[in-house]
Amino acid sequence: MIRKALIFEIHDGIAYLTLSNPPANQMNSVFFSELLEICHSDIIKENYKGLIIRSNGRHFSSGADVGELLEIIRKEPDSAVPTSISKNLNAFSILNHLRKPIVALIKGICYGSGFELALCANYRLAAPNSYFALPETAFGLMPGLGGIYALHQMVGAAKTAELVLTAQTISADEALKLGIINDILLKEKLESKARDIILQV
Repeated sequence: MIRKALIFEIHDGIAYLTLSNPPANQMNSVFFSELLEICHSDIIKENYKGLIIRSNGRHFSSGADVGELLEIIRKEPDSAVPTSISKNLNAFSILNHLRKPIVALIKGICYGSGFELALCANYRLAAPNSYFALPETAFGLMPGLGGIYALHQMVGAAKTAELVLTAQTISADEALKLGIINDILLKEKLESKARDIILQV
């Protein structure tokens, strides 16, 4: 099946989910629709040893299309969780409950929903030029795909509140110190390291 924003494939028993809308790999309605379809049709089959989440282009993901997201909220002002966002949560829930190791390979910017997607992984490997942020509060929003909970488990309540409420960007070095990522590697070494992790589990 030809998709616009994502590629799913299996090679040598390892599954690859590739964000394929460079350069920023922005997460719009097409992205989330394809992610949900892939989660239900391919990822839940678990006919593979582990899953690698990676991206084409310079960046992992700039996160959600904020303009589109604000429009969704405007159309459903009385809904605590708009229908489309609830579907997005369903896709992330499938990843969070997957009984296979997931490794996210991060390069460039990893913001917002993109960061929350990376937080679904069991291991996060980053290139030296990687940057992380949950910038939703700068737009009057809050992270809504499980990122707050995942960060709380890693860095505690105080640091999570600081990262979320200030919308600050942190480098790969700081993310490593905080335990948000597991290692920093040259970009060309990320995939081989991810394969090693999956094959050793």
